[in-house]
Amino acid sequence: MLGKYCSILVLMSAAACLAQSSNFSLPPVYSTTEAIRSQVTKLDKLAPANSYSLLLSVNSPGDLGPNARVAVSVVEGDRVLLSKTLHAGDADLYGFFRPTRSAALRVVAEGAPSARYRLQINRWPLAAGPNHTWQDALPITLGQLVTGASDELEYMPLPGASSKETVSAAAGEHWYRFEFDSPRPKLVFFQVELMDRDDLPVDVSLFRVNGGKLEEYTEGQDPVAQPHEVQALPGNKFAPRVLKQAGTYYARVRANHPEFKLRTRVYDTPPYSDPRDAVRTAVDYIMGAGDSWFANTPRRGGAFDRVAGVHQETSLCVACHASHFSQRAQLYAIANGYPVVQRQQLQFLEERFYNNPRPFYGFEKQGAVWARVISAQANVLSRMSVLTSLFEQNVSGVERPAYHEQIAEYLKLY
Repeated sequence: MLGKYCSILVLMSAAACLAQSSNFSLPPVYSTTEAIRSQVTKLDKLAPANSYSLLLSVNSPGDLGPNARVAVSVVEGDRVLLSKTLHAGDADLYGFFRPTRSAALRVVAEGAPSARYRLQINRWPLAAGPNHTWQDALPITLGQLVTGASDELEYMPLPGASSKETVSAAAGEHWYRFEFDSPRPKLVFFQVELMDRDDLPVDVSLFRVNGGKLEEYTEGQDPVAQPHEVQALPGNKFAPRVLKQAGTYYARVRANHPEFKLRTRVYDTPPYSDPRDAVRTAVDYIMGAGDSWFANTPRRGGAFDRVAGVHQETSLCVACHASHFSQRAQLYAIANGYPVVQRQQLQFLEERFYNNPRPFYGFEKQGAVWARVISAQANVLSRMSVLTSLFEQNVSGVERPAYHEQIAEYLKLY
């Protein structure tokens, strides 16, 4: 649960930074602490057509007890703007909404007589939902960083709920629309970035409307984007697309994460007359693809929900093609003067390297380590050491000598 609350705090901090840098003021419209009981509270301080963020959290999740349920919703008449059932495994709701008329907070409590909650509603400077259907898609522009939250989904599932119910819930889908008006085709990278990489796969996909029906748009799709081997869920957190025709496009993010970012990057389409443009596009592409592979690792490397654990070996494996080749492209590009664009992706892949080696049985005193999930130990370990050295020299500036020394001890034995 700590990861979830850290994500929410980071998201709130990001909003505060946005407010400071843009001269926005985000004073609380509502801020109160009350005992949990069934009630309906009119939110008469909210102005229609304005966007708001809401955080409602039980002061102590342990007060709920194993059988307590607290159904929380923000409604305007029959229209539900936000909703969630709180329980001991997930005792808060964070999200955004935009009322069109008078709204109310509805609480229906069962079995939580001693618990209290804290409510805070703030003005939100960005466009807000609900945007769980393509008809309600929020307007964005290509290149705009979009911050969202899927906290309406249960962070940990309600006891008795099936995985299918959690995975297919409409609250996990967020829709955005944008207009494409370039006279020339463009290559666009659609990426989902996550604060917590906790092995629940996410997906970003593109759609267009044809004859009144929504159809998936796959022009320029990665040839290995289709599910490989046995994955928990279909989908990719990185989706390259080539946009050719002007008009309206719809992007859908499917994510059971308290916080996510949708990032779009626009490039000219190949071939390129300037080789530097080719390098820039290729490096950004391979880093996005490599990072995305680890967000949906097959062989029990991803899970339907946070109750199910991932397989220990897939949680360690660096999947050499996805991590070595991508970082080799990125780190040699950096050494030749190209700046890092895929910053979060590079950081994640490097940490995967740092966390991979394990003590080599029988040679612990010498400090030798090995990569026990691959047969080519010396090849993998030596290349990881070379690449992390480049990362330390040209990116982080933080040396980790023990990492390289332990690998060297294995290479001596080898």
